[in-house]
Amino acid sequence: EDDARPAEKQGTLINMPNIPTERTKAMRAFKPQNQPETIDADYEEIETGDGGVVVRFGGPELLEDDDTDDDLYEQAEDEAFYGNLSEHMSESELAALAADLLEEIDTDIQKMSVWVSNYELGIDLLGIKVKKPRGEATGEGVSQVDHPLLVDACIGGASTALGEMLPASGPVKIDNSGRQSAINDTQANKLERSMNSFLTKKCPEYYPDTDQMFFQWYFGGMGIKKVYHCPLRRRPASDAVRPGDFIVSNDATSLYNCGRKTHREKMRQSVMKRMQYLGEYRDIELVMPTDNLTGIERKIDQVQGVQSNTDRVEDTEYTIYEVYSDRVIVGDEHKENGKVTGLPRPYIITIERDTRVVLSIRRNWRKDDPNFTERRRFVAYRLLPMFGFYASGLV
Repeated sequence: EDDARPAEKQGTLINMPNIPTERTKAMRAFKPQNQPETIDADYEEIETGDGGVVVRFGGPELLEDDDTDDDLYEQAEDEAFYGNLSEHMSESELAALAADLLEEIDTDIQKMSVWVSNYELGIDLLGIKVKKPRGEATGEGVSQVDHPLLVDACIGGASTALGEMLPASGPVKIDNSGRQSAINDTQANKLERSMNSFLTKKCPEYYPDTDQMFFQWYFGGMGIKKVYHCPLRRRPASDAVRPGDFIVSNDATSLYNCGRKTHREKMRQSVMKRMQYLGEYRDIELVMPTDNLTGIERKIDQVQGVQSNTDRVEDTEYTIYEVYSDRVIVGDEHKENGKVTGLPRPYIITIERDTRVVLSIRRNWRKDDPNFTERRRFVAYRLLPMFGFYASGLV
């Protein structure tokens, strides 16, 4: 008993080789005799390969699995697998890749130009811009008041979606439709509370960002959410993509048969430096960015009464193209029996528009996936799916 008592300290590991693994015998050998023979909830048994058992004492917070050597090794393997492949490529190879992708992106932008023009025209039809009356009567009259039918319908639809999908208690509801048990119900309720707490408290941007997307969803017919792990916020994030910044060819009909998806993103110069410092992007010198506003952005600024261009070079933002495409990357070719097969696989390739350089290349499939299935990072909300990828809205 005296030899066993020091082992009762929380967090102590005791290796007992060649001792039977029955719970009662193992605990009786290491428990004071004056204690009742009840199963202590604050211990854990781990069987060893030689027939023994490791008994670990401590509270629930100490019984959680620590990072073992195997876990650290797997973590290092994951970091290497999902690492930035562009660090191991030559500048000539990266320049050729950037030129090809930028040409493909320009083609996709041209194909969606009609959709963008309709979106810009619809912004004028909202009637939210204050207009002065005409100086003299013409065939159209003096008044320039627009009918609020369109904006009223968009607000009504967005308000309904807000009440259904963003309640005050949280948007997550867990359906425990499997085998009913007290443990499963408890775990389901705990998961629901945890996710709702995360989205309402730890993600303060989620509700206003999604609320704004609902209006755009009803107005233009498309709402895009990007779900990913943000390296700056160091947590999962679900950000809405601005109208016109999600670029695909209209030949596709859904996210699942898009051969190439591009997220156009504006990034402040300070954020670019931080991304390079964290190792997310290559630490290379970039040219000063230039204004690259889309027609939709200029129209929104005009309606809001905001100046589109900035006079300070330091405030000009970089234009980032994050391309999701199946490619054959030099140095990371698919091989079978030691031979290159030429099989395209999904990658995420990030390009800076003005400098025309590749900032990062990362694999976009799960490790040990023999089918190289693309990992989905976008969710499309489509109001009226009709002919192509871009759905129709109230406009």
